[in-house]
Amino acid sequence: MIKLRFNFFIIFIILFFYGIEKIGIFNNEVVDTKKFENYYTTNQEDEGENILKENYFVLKRDYEEIEFERKDGVVEDVVKFDYIVVEGDTIAEISEKFYVEKKVLEYNNPKLGKTLKIGEKISIPSENGVFYKIISGDNLGKISRAFGVKISEILRYNGFIINEKLQINESIFLINPDFKKIEELKRQIEVKRIRTLKRKNNNLKQEVEVYSSIQNFAMPIKYTGVNSAFGNRYHPILKRYIGHAGVDLKARYISFRATKSGVIKFAGVQRGYGKIVIITHSNGYESRYAHLNSYKVKVGERVKQGQILGQTGNTGRSTGPHLHFEIRKNGRAINPLRAVGKIK
Repeated sequence: MIKLRFNFFIIFIILFFYGIEKIGIFNNEVVDTKKFENYYTTNQEDEGENILKENYFVLKRDYEEIEFERKDGVVEDVVKFDYIVVEGDTIAEISEKFYVEKKVLEYNNPKLGKTLKIGEKISIPSENGVFYKIISGDNLGKISRAFGVKISEILRYNGFIINEKLQINESIFLINPDFKKIEELKRQIEVKRIRTLKRKNNNLKQEVEVYSSIQNFAMPIKYTGVNSAFGNRYHPILKRYIGHAGVDLKARYISFRATKSGVIKFAGVQRGYGKIVIITHSNGYESRYAHLNSYKVKVGERVKQGQILGQTGNTGRSTGPHLHFEIRKNGRAINPLRAVGKIK
């Protein structure tokens, strides 16, 4: 019995190798040896056995490309690249070529016209979506509703968002947005902008009318321009942003006049202002003229509107000759250019 099993095993081995060498069971798995001619050869002259293609075989393996994701489920960063327009290009053809919607191209390229120019650069995302810059007041819920993109998708494509917190001016990618919602959002923003502009213009008009018609202020010099406007500004000497209580009028050592009748409250030197003249007017108003080269009035003197008070200059904390002009109401600085009304 044992001898029979042994003979059967021997026969099996013989048939197995016969199938390999003669029948060619694995022939379709043998690689092309021509690709390995520097390694395998049939005419070796040195020691060792000749290696022929019949003496070996390889197994074929199929591999497929897999899109890997990070461990936290966030997809790899979406990138954008520049495409240079060539002759014959259209937005529709570029859209089809790169598998992105026309609206995506238009949103990511706000200056893109209906007619393309040869050599023009077009920013194209690697996915069908738009890049949006965060502004003050934004949150994931608001952005999700405005663009029609789920919060989970926003987080999946923007792995740098930590604890769902957004940073102002940070750009995020929004996959497959709803452009109908985007157009509605743009319309709402434009309506809000126009309303705000109208309200500011009406307020400015009313303020100018009040100051000019009731208070009747006048320009202290012939207007030739402004070196530095009223409000928050970057101070050229202090090197930081501070409030500017007046306007710096262009004036190089010329005469200046009283903006309105009143009484001289101060005429002398103050820190920062240099030589300065201060006049008190009716209804709690006060005017100031600073960085002067000289003045010819004294405290307690009554002056009339248009009366010459002295000469503009470059004293105090100043970077050049000009007239610093202020108007205050009950101690609070107001924009003097609004107070004087029409500039003549």
